[in-house]
Amino acid sequence: MGVAAMALSSCSQEELVKVNNGKNDDNAISFRVRSYKPARAMEFSTYNLDDFMVFGFKGSPDDGDELISYFDGGLPVKFSRGNDLLFTSATPYYYPVDGSWLYFAAYAPSTLTGVESFGTLGGIKIDGFTVDPDITKQIDIICANGGSNLEPDEPDQELTFTHALTKVFVSEVANTDTRYKYEIIGVKFGNIHNSGDYEYRGDKAFDDVIRNGVFAEDGFIQDFTGNGHFWKPAGEQNGEMTYIFAEPVVLDKTTTRADVMSGDDTEATGEEANGAFMLIPQQLSAAFLNDEGTIDSASFTAGMSYIAFLVRITYLPTGEVIYPYAEGVEAISKTIGEGDDAITYAWAAFPVSSLWVPGSYIDYFVDFSKGAGFVAPGASEDFEFKPILGREIKFTEEVFSWDDGTLITVDQNNQLGVDSGEDEDPFGE
Repeated sequence: MGVAAMALSSCSQEELVKVNNGKNDDNAISFRVRSYKPARAMEFSTYNLDDFMVFGFKGSPDDGDELISYFDGGLPVKFSRGNDLLFTSATPYYYPVDGSWLYFAAYAPSTLTGVESFGTLGGIKIDGFTVDPDITKQIDIICANGGSNLEPDEPDQELTFTHALTKVFVSEVANTDTRYKYEIIGVKFGNIHNSGDYEYRGDKAFDDVIRNGVFAEDGFIQDFTGNGHFWKPAGEQNGEMTYIFAEPVVLDKTTTRADVMSGDDTEATGEEANGAFMLIPQQLSAAFLNDEGTIDSASFTAGMSYIAFLVRITYLPTGEVIYPYAEGVEAISKTIGEGDDAITYAWAAFPVSSLWVPGSYIDYFVDFSKGAGFVAPGASEDFEFKPILGREIKFTEEVFSWDDGTLITVDQNNQLGVDSGEDEDPFGE
């Protein structure tokens, strides 16, 4: 877990760009990044920020000014990186010669659609943003704002980009009960929101309600640090996000711990992608817990959110495949490969209660040593939600800040599942 945190800490949440002070270029509006290094795939930083879109306004929201669109038609303008690392627009725009205040609201990627501005705050909004179901096509959204009157004695304007979404991944799985072999070929988050409405307000408050990591009554949540990323998940919480691996992850006698998703977005492209999901900030349902805080199987289906693994489990002493079952799980099974190489897997799920906050990344670790979770939703009525091995499953979630990889909180570290009270083999061996 510590290695995952260190690997991600190099991706700063606070990526700085500068507005050129205009002293040598006739007051042309331009932007410059501080550094340029090899590009990353999904996750934006100054290392791969080749262009971004900017709304420009005349006036200062901090002074209560009525903001007037400064760019033609009130539309955002693309600023692209040149050979000199300076970001310029195809049609130049210039600072006012009278020293009046300009305010900027910027976002990336520049291909993002449905982005509008609300000029009273110089903010940005997207209604009905939907996450791409293909992990290799998911995007990172970053936004920034700030203003300047370009006075000669003023320092250059800095725009600090911060992340709007939540990065989610399963870093590792483990199994110390070497009687069992686990072959895992996919991971799924079920009963989640895949779309939502978004507003970016920079350092401007939504209202007087403290929303850092908390959903207010109107449904909006803000990140932990007070950056103005406000999300309101839309629709029913019944979506899912699935990723099928190119090769199975295997736990057996010789391998008791294995990596699943790296969390490093350099690997999140093409057929070999296994980096991370970029998902809507939200509260995952805890409907599976009863008043005592333990699992109530009768309410397991009531809006429950879950993580599932597409898995094949073999009992090594006899070579028997104990999951997928011979019947009852056909609807949640998937055969991969052809002919003699074909292998059938089925989804095994366990419920999860988590808070996904903007600008954070969530790292899950699952230990199968005492259990394999439950038969996933979608199986036949006689099998759905039944414990696969009849014993507890250990589940850990850690929440980190996206800016520097530091641990924010351990939101959940529980033993979830049905515990038979014994560690003996449920198959009587």
